[in-house]
Amino acid sequence: MRRLRIRLNAGFSGPHAGFLLAEADGLLAEAGIAVQWMPGNGAAAVVADMAEDVCDLAYGDLSALVMRLGHSTPGSGPQAVFVGFNRTPLTIAVPIAGTAQHPVDLGGRILTGHARDAALLAFPALARAVGLDALSVRIQPSEASLAEQVRQMILGDASDGVFGFANTIIAALEGAGLNLAGSLRFLDYAEWLPDLYGNALIASRHLVEREPEVLRALVDAIPRGFAAAVADPDRGVEAV
Repeated sequence: MRRLRIRLNAGFSGPHAGFLLAEADGLLAEAGIAVQWMPGNGAAAVVADMAEDVCDLAYGDLSALVMRLGHSTPGSGPQAVFVGFNRTPLTIAVPIAGTAQHPVDLGGRILTGHARDAALLAFPALARAVGLDALSVRIQPSEASLAEQVRQMILGDASDGVFGFANTIIAALEGAGLNLAGSLRFLDYAEWLPDLYGNALIASRHLVEREPEVLRALVDAIPRGFAAAVADPDRGVEAV
């Protein structure tokens, strides 16, 4: 049994159901693989911090991987082997009662997010795509949870928008017992940057070069887990 350490983009939540069903249904075991799932601290951060002595694979933002490889020696570094999204989930949550209905409306406003949030890091690309001067937006990195950042935005008028994934923001609010999801409008990057993908399962260079058969077995099992989660979301919730 090949044991792999896989670091997820965050703590266990709905988008990970496919991975966990692949394990619960025995698909990984059939492939001769046992996984140690490790929670991460953000889709971009897990890619930037990926090291072979920490994890064998990471589930992180594909754009963050492109950024990392752009500063690496060609042919080195990790490689994406499975893409979990065909549409990027990057977004900016804004108050639905506010006037920001398009990214260009964010000029002169304050946005918050974790310093290495994938949406925050990709914001210059969004600004360029819509013709917004990114320097006209004041970005305040925050160590507060997503739920707290949204609470401060909606109830405390502390900012005009919060970077993140729509599903992660909604789950964070639910987990914190804050009934604020209905107070949000999401400015989804995919509307203006349709070429972006989203999270990918990213393998270490060691696995890519020395154990490709392990990766083939893993990438055969994981999509079947996602198919099972789509077919029966309740089972996916149970697995999470």
